[in-house]
Amino acid sequence: MIGIDDTLRRWDESALGALTEEAIRSLYQPSTRYRVSRFTLPPEDSSVGGMFPAFCFCLRGNGRFQFGDRTIALSEGEYVRLPGGRYLKESDDDVFDIVLVIELPPELWR
Repeated sequence: MIGIDDTLRRWDESALGALTEEAIRSLYQPSTRYRVSRFTLPPEDSSVGGMFPAFCFCLRGNGRFQFGDRTIALSEGEYVRLPGGRYLKESDDDVFDIVLVIELPPELWR
């Protein structure tokens, strides 16, 4: 597992290899403790929703999450811990391809 706060960080390819969904999954083990999900938002699109706090890894493109009055922008190769809650997610002029990692509550661990 990497990152412990909400500081925007850049994936260290020299230490971790290429930023892929598989590389992210390998960091969050055992798999029964984490929910790892990939989402793709088309260019110049948006969606709204709600989420638990999660780590967000940007595999491709640029986009942003807005939680109330706080906006968190991500570019390809960056990751950050998102606070959770209601959000607006927007993509720029490319696909916004992200992986979210949520640590499940202990009662759901198998």
